[in-house]
Amino acid sequence: MKKMKLFALGLIGASMMMTSCADDDEDPAVGPSLTVTEENSAAGVVDGKVNTSADSLYFKWDTRAGDAKLETFEISKDGGPSFNVITENGNDLDDNIKSSDNESYQDGVKFATSAGVYTFKVTDRDGETSSVDIEVTIDPGTTPLSAEQSFTWERMGGSAGTGLAQFGLKWTSNSSTSAIIAEDAATVFVELPASTWTSITTKEGLAAAITAATPITTYEGISVTQSGTYDVVLATMTGTDVYIMHVTEATVTTGGSGTDITIDGMYKM
Repeated sequence: MKKMKLFALGLIGASMMMTSCADDDEDPAVGPSLTVTEENSAAGVVDGKVNTSADSLYFKWDTRAGDAKLETFEISKDGGPSFNVITENGNDLDDNIKSSDNESYQDGVKFATSAGVYTFKVTDRDGETSSVDIEVTIDPGTTPLSAEQSFTWERMGGSAGTGLAQFGLKWTSNSSTSAIIAEDAATVFVELPASTWTSITTKEGLAAAITAATPITTYEGISVTQSGTYDVVLATMTGTDVYIMHVTEATVTTGGSGTDITIDGMYKM
């Protein structure tokens, strides 16, 4: 009897070892793989995000089967229902994945640009899934500044200066040494570093520089006693318009009718 009990225990132990070994030999299920790119934006997908000013989104994907064949492919936005779309391959998503022999599926689709989170999900016949989320944000884009144009501000004797109203400025007086260029209709008047004349190339960049600078009400850096050359950059904001002005030269002429002062430069807007 004792031998029979030992034999029975031995069979149970052997069975448990075989079961344990079989469990150890089973590999985890390998699900499908999925990669998604966006082709219309300048930088594409960066850290799961797309920032674009393009009119359309162009997504492309490559999905491959793991242990089981591919079954379905879905695209949705912001957690909503799956899109019913015709892709580059000319069919809807389910027909496309079936015509790929369910081993791999490469395709693409274009959407009108709309901000949100786009989810791409592939499922295989074992129910294993792989998904990619891409958050799309819209860049409002930038507007280049205009080409350089010349300006001339002139003040003769005690008359008010001319040529400044376009920029929201006025010139009605001088100090004993300098012209007093003053804010008039401009909502903001600033002096910027000389380098900004070439470094600022867009209206958005100019507006940001004006907003960041310290506002002034007058500028008195141009001599009324002698002619000279300058490298002065002034800027104004008038309503929705922005101007950047590069003062390059001032000419002082004294005659019988008084002193004539001319200030020349270039501007962009």
